[in-house]
Amino acid sequence: MRTHAQFGRWSFSALAALLTAWTLPAQGPGSCGFHLDILSADTSTHSPIADMPATVTGIVPGAPGNPYDAYAPPGTAIRLVVSVPFGTLGPFPLGAGSPITIVWSVGALPIPSPFPGLFLPTCGGGPPIVGVLPLGGTIVDGIGLFGAPPIVPTADPGFPSRFSVTLMLPPFPLPPINFQAVVMLGPFGLTVTNAVSILTGPSPFQVSLIPGLVPSGAAPATDDGQFVGLPTPPGFAFYGVPTAMCDVDVNGFIDFCPGAAACGGSDFSSGATAAGCAPVSALVRPRINADHFDVDLLVPPPVPLIAGLSVEFAPPGPGWPARTIVRWKNVMPFAALAGSGLSTTFTAELWGDSRIVVQRQGSLLGPIGIGPGGLGMGYGGPSPGAGDTCGFVGGIPFSALWGIGAFAGPPAGVIEQDGGAFQLALGSLAVVFTPIPAAPGAYVANSY
Repeated sequence: MRTHAQFGRWSFSALAALLTAWTLPAQGPGSCGFHLDILSADTSTHSPIADMPATVTGIVPGAPGNPYDAYAPPGTAIRLVVSVPFGTLGPFPLGAGSPITIVWSVGALPIPSPFPGLFLPTCGGGPPIVGVLPLGGTIVDGIGLFGAPPIVPTADPGFPSRFSVTLMLPPFPLPPINFQAVVMLGPFGLTVTNAVSILTGPSPFQVSLIPGLVPSGAAPATDDGQFVGLPTPPGFAFYGVPTAMCDVDVNGFIDFCPGAAACGGSDFSSGATAAGCAPVSALVRPRINADHFDVDLLVPPPVPLIAGLSVEFAPPGPGWPARTIVRWKNVMPFAALAGSGLSTTFTAELWGDSRIVVQRQGSLLGPIGIGPGGLGMGYGGPSPGAGDTCGFVGGIPFSALWGIGAFAGPPAGVIEQDGGAFQLALGSLAVVFTPIPAAPGAYVANSY
């Protein structure tokens, strides 16, 4: 990897002096939508999930369940993607061309910010985490932190706005390499994202669910099947009901109907009536829609992408409980042309404190949300109709709920997004469903 040509002219003390001179500090993890991801041929990061309240300490690269880690085969390309929740990455506040700098380091560990007073408070409290000290160099330097003139990158349009750069890994294993981005938002000052790490080789913590899939209809299990009886983390409850097991469905959702095809399994409609909105459909079930579309695991994605459906059991840590992490990796739609550019990756995390988090990256986006199912299914459904999202055409736009925005649903209420335009706008933001303690069976939805 090349460093910026001017980096050698700067010492770390000079960088610290420069940064501490800013009167308006930046934000780190938990910063309401400013985040960095690595997209890889195998396991991409889902770092917005860690940009959440209560995740206030660094997670060591290579630790199980680390959402900041990406895994890639040697000799393949990775893409660094910086996302912001508003405006565009431009030279003016919220305008086109705002400078962005991405720095890298080798073998760095995450630490609370060593620059007192530099950073704005994170969205959920706690210190911003710096994961690139000592610095190794820069990938781009749009802000000009390490030399002049700065390299001013272009930006991809959309909400949230994004900037991406593609790098090629060497054909041999590397130690963990960390990246972190700094964005200048005009007079608002600097914003720093989370740090992410790339590790070469497969993840040692993921377990494939594909060998355990069972059919839930006439089609092969790799097309319309389920993995039945996957453990949820200790303490997990769905709509306020303690739930020790879930079923993972190939077609992008998790249901809570115990047993193969008992009331879950194959479902191609995924409309609001299937989540619990009245009148309920014949396919109604208590569910988490992570990215509901017709997936076929036998359709290969473009080379060198690796498709998979896996689970990872993450232990608790300081500030977060145990988690069950389900990944649909580089999956393709049914009847798609093999190797075409339709692969999509998405992740659903079930937390021991009963939070549910979903994050997606890819070209095919379907409904996302949660629903209690129908009468007698054990989770209070059907949805009451008042205060839920059932009356909204296309559901609600989760992309508008980043930061302090929120949607509070009623007990047993469906909270779902079906509209195609809403799907595109959501981008790589993570949607978080947090139980409301004062209203058992109710959730608040936010995006990060």
